[in-house]
Amino acid sequence: MGASIRASSGVRRGTRRRGRRHDAIGWASVPALIAVAVLYLGPLLGAATISVLRSTLGGVTAQFTTLNYQVALSNANFWNSLVRVLQWALVAVPVQVAVALALALGVSSVRIPGVRYARVLLALPMFIPAIVTAYAWKWMLIGVYGLLTYATRVLLGHPVPWIDSTQVAWISVLMADSWRAIPFLTLILYAATSGVPRDLVEAAVTDGASSSRVVSRIIIPTIAPALWLCAVIRLIDLSKMFVIPDIMTQGGPAFSTETPSMVVYQDAFLYGNYGSASAESLIFTAAVAAMVLLYLWRGAVRYET
Repeated sequence: MGASIRASSGVRRGTRRRGRRHDAIGWASVPALIAVAVLYLGPLLGAATISVLRSTLGGVTAQFTTLNYQVALSNANFWNSLVRVLQWALVAVPVQVAVALALALGVSSVRIPGVRYARVLLALPMFIPAIVTAYAWKWMLIGVYGLLTYATRVLLGHPVPWIDSTQVAWISVLMADSWRAIPFLTLILYAATSGVPRDLVEAAVTDGASSSRVVSRIIIPTIAPALWLCAVIRLIDLSKMFVIPDIMTQGGPAFSTETPSMVVYQDAFLYGNYGSASAESLIFTAAVAAMVLLYLWRGAVRYET
């Protein structure tokens, strides 16, 4: 009887110590949460304030107005760029995630000396600044003497106008963006595939399952949260893309590669319309948040089912 009482009191003391430890960790994270709130909510509150004030070439006045939102909602270039980014996401995100998954599976399945160096080389593009990537791809695709332009002229008999055609320029921009993005996605999915229980894979192979069936029935369902995380990350990155299309195509030809970030930048810093630019940025943020929530909801539904 006494032993059981001592054991129960020991359990209660251990529970209290763990509770105090968790409380200490929670209080220690308060400064970081405050800093994050200031850094993220501060610019949003500033943009929201400017969006309801009248702006002129000389700056922002203290006069309240809703004209900025009327201008933003009637800006055809802004809405076209928003639809364009959504179309890019529908095309590029599945392709990028699929390529990254294939690379992750290939790297994780190779058992040869020196494969770890291949993993390091695979990650190099993500460390190169976007401006360097944009100029490198522009030089490869520009005119008739770019590397890839010359290659298509040799193979097809005529050069492909990679950045001079409205039908092809967006593909060039997404090629450069994918070159930077896929290595990062590969690292995420490589870590996810490394956590797949090997006994499940070995049991499936022993039962005669093909490689494609192992991937589709075991690996992909197991790493589904990581796949949806990659999709959300790429959706956010694509929506705020600025440097690559600005350097490669300047939003052209005929505005075919203009993104919402470029429209907001031009309205604010080229035309001095700070109020309408702030309104556009808030509308853009709300649209991206809605798309991200939709992706997360679909991912949660599929993962649960």
